[in-house]
Amino acid sequence: MVYGYNGGGLGSYKSSLGNDAAASERFRIDAAKQQMERQQKERTKMQLTDLKRKHEHNKMQISHLETDARRLESEIVHGEREVQDMQRAMKELEDKEHNFRGRI
Repeated sequence: MVYGYNGGGLGSYKSSLGNDAAASERFRIDAAKQQMERQQKERTKMQLTDLKRKHEHNKMQISHLETDARRLESEIVHGEREVQDMQRAMKELEDKEHNFRGRI
C-alpha cells in the first residue's frame, strides 16, 4: 500500500488529503497546547521564585523583630531592677529618717 493512496479512485485521494489536513490541524492544536503549558509552567516558576524571595525577606524581618523584642525585654528588666534599687534606697532613707527622729 502506498502512503496517501487507499486503493480507490480520485475520491480516496481527496479523502487522504482531508485526513492529512485534519492531522495537520491536530498537530497545530497540540503544539499550541504545549506552548500554553510551557508558558503556564514558566509563569508558575516565576511565581514560586517570587514567593520564595518574599518568604526569605519575611524570615529576615521576623528575625530582626525578634532581636528588637529581646533587646526591649532586656531594657525593661534593667529598668525594673533600677526601680527596685531606687525603692530599696528610698526605704533605707525612710528607715534612717525614722530612726533619727526616734532619737530626738
